[in-house]
Amino acid sequence: MQPVVAYQFLPARKPAVVRRLLAQLPAEHVVAILDLEDSAADIIDVGRTAELKAAARANLVAALPLGPDGNLPPLGVRVNRSSTPYHDADLEGVAELRRRGHDVAVMLPKVESAAEVMAAADFFACRGLAPPRFAILAETGAGVAGLSSILGQAGTLIDAVVLGMIDYAYDQNLWPFPGPFDEELWGVARRVADAAAEHGIRYVHTPCLQLRDAPVIRGIRRRVAETCRGPAAMISLSLAQTRTIIMPGGEEAPDGWEQRPVDPADEARGVVRRFRDNQHAKRSFSVDAAGDRYISPHEYLAAVRFLERQGLAP
Repeated sequence: MQPVVAYQFLPARKPAVVRRLLAQLPAEHVVAILDLEDSAADIIDVGRTAELKAAARANLVAALPLGPDGNLPPLGVRVNRSSTPYHDADLEGVAELRRRGHDVAVMLPKVESAAEVMAAADFFACRGLAPPRFAILAETGAGVAGLSSILGQAGTLIDAVVLGMIDYAYDQNLWPFPGPFDEELWGVARRVADAAAEHGIRYVHTPCLQLRDAPVIRGIRRRVAETCRGPAAMISLSLAQTRTIIMPGGEEAPDGWEQRPVDPADEARGVVRRFRDNQHAKRSFSVDAAGDRYISPHEYLAAVRFLERQGLAP
């Protein structure tokens, strides 16, 4: 992958929608990640998830039926975790795109061992295809703790390391989830960025859940530049945020992050209520317009878990 400013996650929905979203991204500044994982799941009606995964896989292949298009940004696909029943079928979808001439990279979630990366590379080799470039997500306690070892063993296959703070916070039972300038987040970011730099691999910062706050986004970008001592750092953003950071306005980035103190139980109840009110069958993330942010499925699950452990009704 060429140096970029942002990783852009796009759910693998209707092929026409995918192609339209890809056409809106500036090819020289973005790696578009077509998602088969979190955006193709229903955590409320879990019986639908297998159907959603299969549909996303079919949409992915149908969205790119022809040879490579020079007007599109570099492409990656986030597949499901190697321990899930969807992983091999996802890799086969990527293999089909590569047979059609698309230079598609693979993003592996929740990686906790070098063997996972090597097995994915072998999947393509067994089909007569050169291994794709891999980006791995460090988003569990075990994945962050073992990252240097993973990169030491499989680093030649890995193009970038992405911090997945949402899943990490859920895995580590954090509540409330850290905000974009909380030291709890940046302590993990430094560990991941340092491990990446040690092995000469690029670091990609965690997605920002804020929707429209351009100064906050630029402040995050500045903190990434200060934190990462290795190859060019990037930020994982929504479509609107990608436009903001690539074509910034004149506002100055904030010096700090003013986050109001919250009561953990009140925050959890609010997250549960807003997620349930706004979530529907067409998306897995909830858009909280009043709070100017996304609510991820894992934040919802963490809120429910917190309330249940406190003996409170979600």
